[in-house]
Amino acid sequence: MELTIAFWNRWWRGNRDRQVDYLTTTSVEWDVLLLAELTGIAYRDFAHRLGASSSAYARDLVDVTDMRYPNAVGVIARHGIELRRPRLVFDGRTPGEGQPRPERCLAVDVAGADPSLTLVAWHAPYAGSASDTLRKHRAYRHMTTWLGSQRAPIVLGMDGNNWWEPGTQEEPDPSDIFHAEHQFHQRPTSHGLVDTLISAAEAGHAETEPADGCAAPTHLLKNQAHRMDRIYASPDVRVLAAGVDYAGRRLTEVNSRRDLCAGSDHALVWATLEM
Repeated sequence: MELTIAFWNRWWRGNRDRQVDYLTTTSVEWDVLLLAELTGIAYRDFAHRLGASSSAYARDLVDVTDMRYPNAVGVIARHGIELRRPRLVFDGRTPGEGQPRPERCLAVDVAGADPSLTLVAWHAPYAGSASDTLRKHRAYRHMTTWLGSQRAPIVLGMDGNNWWEPGTQEEPDPSDIFHAEHQFHQRPTSHGLVDTLISAAEAGHAETEPADGCAAPTHLLKNQAHRMDRIYASPDVRVLAAGVDYAGRRLTEVNSRRDLCAGSDHALVWATLEM
């Protein structure tokens, strides 16, 4: 089975019509789209207008009453692909300050995949305060443990809110609270999955040009480029191609972070995989 998986933090304040137009006309022929910062209205609108053959939305599985956090993740499939068994990775049974929010991570199975295949969409927490930092630390540790406990091949699309790139910065102190996050993205990873863009680049199949010395950034902030958005896959999943899409442009043609990709402050990342 060959699938093209895309992940996009579509920015919940972005123009939805413009975003749908981009997702319809992009040269990335995605089969399954993993989305972050997804409101309920946007999820149902996207699923309808993109011609979903199957879809799942994390907030449909949890009672979210705190409207300061109106966004969740979702998965939209097309081309006849069916998604089964949607479930939360963070179950929310330990509420309180510094706990990962369950609506920000969703796992689904792809029906008919042989071997079985699990897809995960995750929007990692941002560390803006002491409570947020603790939440991010716990989320990364939980996700590392959860991934290690799974048997089926897994593809994880994520916005890691990650400012550290292995090989370009000093190795983190093990006593640092961000150490679990750094281990998650280091090579080899703490969870055993493979960075699909790096794998494709090593095989000569990456379809993204480096810019300004930074390999395939997906987020811009204060004139700095970061690769926050990634797709990881189990080692037994073959990476045929991977890339970052800037809405058909080069990164140097992007004027601002909120123009990075069709009304979002993040670019879309994708990988074509063979099971």
